[in-house]
Amino acid sequence: MLAWANLQPQKVHTIAQVNSGVLETVPAITVGEIQAINREVEAVIDQGDVNGVLEFMAPFIISETITESANGFESVYIEGIEQHREMLTDVFNEVDTEENLNVQEISQKETIRITPDGQLATALISTVNEVTTDDELRLITTTDTIRFARLQGQIKVISYTTDSQITSHDL
Repeated sequence: MLAWANLQPQKVHTIAQVNSGVLETVPAITVGEIQAINREVEAVIDQGDVNGVLEFMAPFIISETITESANGFESVYIEGIEQHREMLTDVFNEVDTEENLNVQEISQKETIRITPDGQLATALISTVNEVTTDDELRLITTTDTIRFARLQGQIKVISYTTDSQITSHDL
């Protein structure tokens, strides 16, 4: 796996919040935190752990998946944790039923940007995968745009957009 991070000098920002007359500071999100979260999410996805993936999501998460293939464009829009639970369950079940599916990652590039105030982060992850079955070879090029925010002290995914292009060839 090949990964790069947009490594700019680490700025430490805090935001003062006043809750019930108590002054709190919220630490800035760091590139390292986002990289660690992305690796943890990859691990729970590899395990097919729906609840594990949901732990990283904000309750109000919004995601959109746009796929281009020989069959045209398909767009799926999902809101909230429960719709994401249903989608992840369906996806993990579908992957489990695929026979003789072989996935090989050809390349991956990760770029992470933090807002100047340190309270929002965006990870852009571009991957190219080769997927083979008994009778088909697919090349899947994907760009994921993942947005993060610190909510109640924890960094959570607040939105997720996936753009994919699939080319297929018979074997």
